[in-house]
Amino acid sequence: MNAAAQNMLEQGLACQQAGRLADAEKIFRTVLVQQPDDPNANRLLGDLLQRAGRANEAIGFYQRALTADPACLDIHLNMAGAFLAQGRADAAVPQWHC
Repeated sequence: MNAAAQNMLEQGLACQQAGRLADAEKIFRTVLVQQPDDPNANRLLGDLLQRAGRANEAIGFYQRALTADPACLDIHLNMAGAFLAQGRADAAVPQWHC
């Protein structure tokens, strides 16, 4: 990830922490246009969407993040949480046993 994209992710996190979720989402999506396979940007957008009650959307971003970084435990656990939010314990369980 280049320095400009990293700076944008940090800005997105600051927006998210300040409760400006729409701004954070826009920033994360902008980074993903430039670097669609970046695991951090995909995970951060997935986290934001999941917290906003949009688990269906979050799962797709978690899946992209795992494609780039399949060993990242945080992504597996967050995806399990998104599956649970959908009532899909059957899909969540394998994420805990990664």
